[in-house]
Formats: sequence, structure tokens, C-alpha cells
Amino acid sequence: MAARKIIQIMPAPGWAARIAEGKDEYETPLVGWALVQEGSGTAVVGLIAGKQIEMCDSDPGFAGYTYLADAIDEALEDLADELEDIEFDDDDDSPPRRSARLN
Repeated sequence: MAARKIIQIMPAPGWAARIAEGKDEYETPLVGWALVQEGSGTAVVGLIAGKQIEMCDSDPGFAGYTYLADAIDEALEDLADELEDIEFDDDDDSPPRRSARLN
């Protein structure tokens, strides 16, 4: 990869990088966006904090970006779908025995 130079850094509130490790994938919050010059072009790249601040795409497991509010909305929709599937006994006022949880 050609040498890259950071031209500008800006905040990235609510954004995360998706990192894959084997079959697992996790999200880590971005600490910012970097406008990067590479060769004769420019790109915007997310920055994450590990032992040092680094560009997301330098991680071999980098799998893209996620806006966390969207991820939370999707998880809540999945939970609502699970709750709709719970059957209540009309004769019994006790709570259902099945529980739903977020993944």
C-alpha cells in the first residue's frame, strides 16, 4: 500500500468499525474520520484506538463501518419480533416462561 498522509481529522460520533476475527465479528467505536491523501487521490478512513490510533482499513479483519444507532434499531426490531411470538395463556395472569434477549 502506498504511503498515506492524513490531511484532516474530524469527529465520528455514533460510528463504529466492524472487525472480523475468525467466525466472530465485533464493533469498536471510531475515534474519528481521517481525510487521507494516497498517491494522487484522497479518501475518508475511520480511525480506531488500540495500542495506538490507527486507520481501520489497516486491520486485516476490517469488515466495514456501522452507524450504531441503526444497529440498535435493528436489535430492538428483532427483540420486538421475538416478543410478538410469545404466546400468553388467556386464563393465566402469570408472566410467560420464555424469555427474549438481545444477541
